Amino acid sequence: MFAAGYETTSTTMKWVLAFLVNYPKYQEAIQLQLDEEVADHTPSLENRSRLPLIQATIIEALRVGNVVPLAVPHVTLTDTTLCGYRVPKDTIVFVDTESVHLNSKCWEDPTVFNPYRHIDEDGQLITNQGNFFPFGAGRRVCAGESLAKVELFLFMSWMLQKFTFVAEEDGRPPKLEGIFSLTQFPVPYKIRAIKRK
Repeated sequence: MFAAGYETTSTTMKWVLAFLVNYPKYQEAIQLQLDEEVADHTPSLENRSRLPLIQATIIEALRVGNVVPLAVPHVTLTDTTLCGYRVPKDTIVFVDTESVHLNSKCWEDPTVFNPYRHIDEDGQLITNQGNFFPFGAGRRVCAGESLAKVELFLFMSWMLQKFTFVAEEDGRPPKLEGIFSLTQFPVPYKIRAIKRK
């Protein structure tokens, strides 16, 4: 459980940083929100409700980066049908989360990174859109979901409060291409962290 949690959390952070270097306007907006809501204090869980943009950015990185494109396999308990197909009892089933996360029927411009799609008109985080499954769904949802969300929020808010992340000196931002293994991680990249004043 710890190995799975470490791998997915670190991979998600790699995606968040890659996207923010490619889309610096979102990084600037997050830092402005941090400056206004947290000021000189270290961000904590108490600040989470007042920092919706960093949470939306993490959600969007999980969606577009699609860290777990194939969810943990399940087995059908009875004969059933799905979309008109017969699925016999004891069939091993893999959920293709990418088919939902990057589906134009579920998302407008699905391959475009836009954290604001997870924020409502009142500036509040939209937490359940019904077409977002990075941790699975139902009774078998990932046991580490709550811990992962806390870790990602704290780590990313701490880092973005202290540093601005930019492309290497040659100006080339990270490629936004995934490499599939047990998880889908971004193509290895190098960036610079510049201490904020």
